[in-house]
Order: sequence, then C-alpha cells, then structure tokens
Amino acid sequence: MSAAALDYKSSDISVDNVALRYGSGQKSVLALSDLSLRVEKNEFCVIVGPSGCGKSSLLYLIAGLEDRTGGAIRVGPRPISEPGADRGMVFQSYTLFPWLTVAQNVDYGPRRKGLPARERKEIVDHYLAEVGLSNFANHYPSQLSGGMKQRVAIARALANDPEVLLMDEPFGALDSQTRHSMQTLLLRVWEHSMKTVLFVTHSIDEALLLADRILVFQDGRVIEEGRHVKAGDVVATLDDTNVRAAYNQAVAQQRYAQVSLAQVQVQLANAERTYKRDQGLVADAYISQFDLDTARTAFENLKAQLATAQQNIKVADEGVAVAQRNLDDTIVRAPFDGVITTKDAQPGEIVSPISAGGGFTRTGIGTIVDMDSLEVEVDVNESFINRVHPDQPASVRLNAYTDWDIPAYVIAVIPTADRSKATVKVRVGFKVKDPRILPEMGARVSFLSEAPAQAEGQPPAPRPGVLVPAEAVQASGDAGVVFVLRGDNTVERRAVKLGAKGNDGVAVLSGLSAGERVAASNLDQLADGAKVKVVP
Repeated sequence: MSAAALDYKSSDISVDNVALRYGSGQKSVLALSDLSLRVEKNEFCVIVGPSGCGKSSLLYLIAGLEDRTGGAIRVGPRPISEPGADRGMVFQSYTLFPWLTVAQNVDYGPRRKGLPARERKEIVDHYLAEVGLSNFANHYPSQLSGGMKQRVAIARALANDPEVLLMDEPFGALDSQTRHSMQTLLLRVWEHSMKTVLFVTHSIDEALLLADRILVFQDGRVIEEGRHVKAGDVVATLDDTNVRAAYNQAVAQQRYAQVSLAQVQVQLANAERTYKRDQGLVADAYISQFDLDTARTAFENLKAQLATAQQNIKVADEGVAVAQRNLDDTIVRAPFDGVITTKDAQPGEIVSPISAGGGFTRTGIGTIVDMDSLEVEVDVNESFINRVHPDQPASVRLNAYTDWDIPAYVIAVIPTADRSKATVKVRVGFKVKDPRILPEMGARVSFLSEAPAQAEGQPPAPRPGVLVPAEAVQASGDAGVVFVLRGDNTVERRAVKLGAKGNDGVAVLSGLSAGERVAASNLDQLADGAKVKVVP
C-alpha cells in the first residue's frame, strides 16, 4: 500500500512504509520491513502471526515506546514520535502500580491530566463499573486474580479517554475460562466506548471472535492485496497440528530404529565371540556338536536381525523425510517475485484446492502476479489468422489509456479454434514494461505488417495497393469505406478492400487509385455527395 493510498482523514491509525531494525551491523535484526497499513476509526482490528513476526513491535511504535528506523506513523493527522494520552496501551503482563489501590491505578491518567477531583471520581467509578470491579476499588493489585488485574489495566487505559486502544496479547496468560469472560467483557466495553482498537494475539479463535478485520503478519510484513513479494517469502501458514504430530511420531520411530540397531549390534558381537569360543571347545571335546550348532544358529540369526535393523533405519529415515516435507508444506511461500492481487482466504478458513469452495472453505489462499510477464490474449477471426505469426510486431492500446500505443509482439498462436465464435486465440507480449499495465485491463491489439526482406543495396519493394492514413478509413474486417474527394469539392463514398495495417497507415488493396485524395477526419458526419471544405 503506497503512501498515496492512505486516507489520513478517515483512518485513526496510518502506518506508511515503516521499518524497524534492532541493533546494528551484522548482528542487527530487521523486525519490520516497508510496512504500510491503516486502521479505520472505531474499528476493532486484530493482528495475528507467528512469534517474532513484528506484531508487538508495531504496537510499541504506535504507542511511541520505540523509535522506528524509517517511515511514518500517524494517529489521525498527527505524526507519532513519543508516547501520548491519545493512545492507551494494555500489555500482556499486569503493569499495575503495586503500591496504589485499584481506584488509584485507574485514576492515574486523569490525575496526571490535572482534572478536578470530582470529575476524576466520576471517571474512575464509571470504568470500574464497566469492568465489574466497583467492589474492589480499595483493593491492591496483590489481592486480585490475573483476570481482575487485566480488567484494572483496561479500565486504567480507558479512563485516560484515548482515541486508540493498543492491546498486546492482554489475555495470553489467562486460563481458558477467564480468557473467554475477558473477551466478552472487552467486546461489551468496546461497544459502549467505540474506541479504535488494535489487538495483537496468537490465537486464531480469539481473532475471529473479536475482530472487524484481521491482518496477518509474516516476517515483519502484512499480507494484503498490493504487497510485493519475492520468491520464497512466506505468504501464509496452515494449521500444522496433525502434521507436526505425525512428524514427531516419525522422529520417535527413527530413534527407536536406531536404538534397536545398536542393541542388535551388541548382541551380534557377543554371539560371534560365543561361536568362535565354542569352535575351540568342540575341537577339545569339551562341548557337543549340538552346542556348537546352537551357537552358530544364534550368530546367523543375529546377522539377519542386523540386516533387518539397518533396513528399518532406512525406512525410518525416509519416514522422517516425508513428515518433514509435509510439515514444510504447511508454510506457503511465494513461488516467484510478484504482487499479491487477491487475498482469497482469511485466518480460520479451510483451504482445499480440490473442493468447489463455499462456506468457510476456500480453494486458494491468494493470487500472485508476475508483473514482468503480463501478456494479452486476443481472439482473432479465422478469416485473418493466416496473417498472424509468432514474433510479428503488434501494438496494444489499453482502454484506460486510449492515446498510448504500446509496442508489442506475437508470442504464439494457440493451435485451437473456438467454433462458437469462429476465432483463434493469440498471445501477445509487451516489448516495454510499465507500472500502468495491470492484470485484467481491457485492451485492443493491432497486428502490424513487416517490411519484406530485400537484397543489400536494392531499393525497397513497392507495397501492393495504396497506403492511406488509418483515420481516413472506416474499417470492418478486411473491408472498409473511404470518402474520395471529387473536383467539385464533394465526396464519393467508396467501398475498398483493406490489407495490413502498419505504423504509417492502412494498405488499400483495391477500390482506390494512387493520386486520389480522401477525407481524413469527421467521417461519421459525411455521406455520399456531401460538400466539404478543402483545407490546404
């Protein structure tokens, strides 16, 4: 999202090309890279993503608690460079003043703003009632549970009447039941206050419950339409719970196979010593031949077990490799450099490429377009396809830029025809790359003629027919109409047969002779016999 696309008047939070790097030199860490987004006024926006992707770092930058490396951040029209009362922050840890009571903690912001005592008491009573802690106003934080501490933190943030409420995994340390009650409480408080909320979480379920809109972070970037990606960039992660369990099982089986191999090797070494010792004992008649045969059988059996154990190791290694591949496949990476043009799946939805979609099932995650390989597909009438061939020069005119002729060339003629339309599809490529050329734009293609080859030193071969300006012809396929100027300054409407169109005009193969003059403008206003004014 470019800076021009951000509407500071309608958005409460505007982040424009922000970067954040911790440290310097080779040991520096890039936390955020060229990040742009906006959060609308009164919106409840949730950011999800894996650990270390920059979610909390962004909140710290918006709160003014960190200095960004580059870019700009605004709350409304105001640039952010330091903490301010217009932004309230709720942390994952219980950041309450332990020496102050609940009421005094909530009163901290209004008191720092210098509000009168009566007004401060009304604010404290109101927000303690909102979070259900009116009966605990005189308690200290050490006397409260974890959920109650976070309710105090939320009340304290709201008591300062911020425009924006920033929440960094505030319920991450709570048990499931308390977490659910806190989520319900937060939604109720938000509906009453209608603050703009930017909420960070690891939980997809929590994001789906709370959010108006969900932003997915990966490697310090937000995955949205218009984002430029490079080959190998992570664009999505799939739920890997079952796949990771299968991988862990495969690793356990591999370790078991390794231990089994070591056990067989020890037993085999012992059996080999026993067999060799028994051979000497038989020779001295200390043991019977039967005892020797038993020792030999045990030795040979363990040799076979060793071969089996070695093969089991190979099978286990392959099983781990397959499980690792399946685990890697849960991380979706960009196959090439390009731009994300559509985001087809939201966090929590099921992605199944082989399904027909519908409900919460999506057939894909998004669409990435290689902007350097854009081309035009055009249907050419069967009657003219014999004039089109690969590498033929062409000109493309976009519907959005009607005065711009873009140099192009024929990539290929697809060897299939559409019988219903009597057309053949032709692929046309651009000779120049330009950011104004976008996918799915409407375009018109003109196929240009090529000058015939000629011997060195020889004059160019004459073209067949007569060459006239393109604007002097009303064309319809290989036929057309021109208005020929007569001696009495009237025009004659004449049908002509057309040839190839080039940069310098259209070839008229028959119906017009060299030297005749034709009208070159306002053809739609002319009729046979109409009187015209000749401009020298």
